[in-house]
Amino acid sequence: MNQPNKSIRKSTGHRMRILITFLTLLTLVLGSVGCSKETPRETVEKAFKKTFTAGNPLEALLGTEELSNAVNEKTAYSSGLSLSLQELKGSGMDAYAGFLTGLGFRLDTASDLTNKKSAGTLGITYGNTDYLTLGGQLNGSKLYLTVPKLLNGSVSVDFATLEDDLASDSFLAQLLASQGLTLPEGFSSNITEKLFSPVVPEIPEYLTNACDELHEQITVDKLKKEDVSLPDSVAYKNVYQVTVPQDAYAGVLDAAGRYMQEYMSSMIESMEGIASTEDYDTEDMKEKLDALADTLGDLDLTVAVTKDGYISYIAYEVQTGADTLIFAVEFYGESAPLEALEATLELVSENGSISFEYQQEYDTLNHELTFSSAMTYDDQTLSFSGEGEFTGVEKGKKYTFDINYLEIKLADLFSVSLAGSYYLDTSSCEISVPSGTEYALFDMTQDDFTALAGEIFTNLQNDPVLSGLFGMFE
Repeated sequence: MNQPNKSIRKSTGHRMRILITFLTLLTLVLGSVGCSKETPRETVEKAFKKTFTAGNPLEALLGTEELSNAVNEKTAYSSGLSLSLQELKGSGMDAYAGFLTGLGFRLDTASDLTNKKSAGTLGITYGNTDYLTLGGQLNGSKLYLTVPKLLNGSVSVDFATLEDDLASDSFLAQLLASQGLTLPEGFSSNITEKLFSPVVPEIPEYLTNACDELHEQITVDKLKKEDVSLPDSVAYKNVYQVTVPQDAYAGVLDAAGRYMQEYMSSMIESMEGIASTEDYDTEDMKEKLDALADTLGDLDLTVAVTKDGYISYIAYEVQTGADTLIFAVEFYGESAPLEALEATLELVSENGSISFEYQQEYDTLNHELTFSSAMTYDDQTLSFSGEGEFTGVEKGKKYTFDINYLEIKLADLFSVSLAGSYYLDTSSCEISVPSGTEYALFDMTQDDFTALAGEIFTNLQNDPVLSGLFGMFE
């Protein structure tokens, strides 16, 4: 039997080893392309984005960015807040607690800038009943005022003709003239046009350039775990020092101050003929911000990142002379860090200390939000706490936040508990001319005013609650 040529076998084996080696190296190279080691800066930037953008539970539920854009882009929307007293405690408060419990208010607003309409309603409530409602509405150049309990209709003024109306021989014009009441200097008949066209300046290039420069100058260094002391509750894989140079953030402060001055100047210009205006001087603010930057110097932040790539802790501490400023915030939500957080800010000086604490937890399953905050100066603490839940949510369009309780407490001296709700709706905004009789004030005679006053007085007397309240002041 013929034996295989040994040289052929040797050559074949050699080529196979070369091929296997080549495939192994190719696998490693291709793998390293997708798994290249991140720099500390890249790791921290990805963690910030993941935590505060993709990991924001309220954005996921409500679509807060879409809601904000809708409001800023002049989309018609309505909103409202209602609160009522649930409990009142404190020295000397017992005599009033029973009577005042259940007293509250509601404030509803609607805005449709595109169609030049806006409206607001303030209601004084007791229990579930509105006892007095005041309404105001701008429809084009005309202002309507309503008090449904006292008047079946509305009184109105037209700003487009107001200057001529005041110069007329109408009863109201003559009455106001006799009292020396005139329009403010520079009054413009198109003030409603200005009100419906708010100044929304674009972010200038010099401000975005300053922010870009700040971003470029930030440095990130990975710290050794043995060199860092973090609270035991903080979960983390690595810790970084993020340094923000003074020159960089001072440049942003300067640019922001310049932008603020330009913005206020444009606001003042747009308010001419609407209200008295004064020049806005930002020089004093700029000097204070520059002094603050000189005091703080470079900002060295301690940032902890978890194994899942989330930010779990941010801290900053600086000592200037006898004063020490300490800031820390911990994110510890289970599904996403922002579901639960705790922040502290404390300033300790030789004259005493002042501190601020804030805690928040969000239940993604039941859409419940709880929060508490406390500000302490020496031995006195002012605290706020509350709990509520989101209902009626259509992401990016509307939501209601039912406030189950909101407590405000000043040490052991005073406390008040409230309940209510807040809503925002960009899908519905109905603003219609008030029903009933329209009383155009500058078209009314003296007899018309007498009849109007009579109607209001009769309705007041016929309402037992309102007549009783006004009777208390007689």
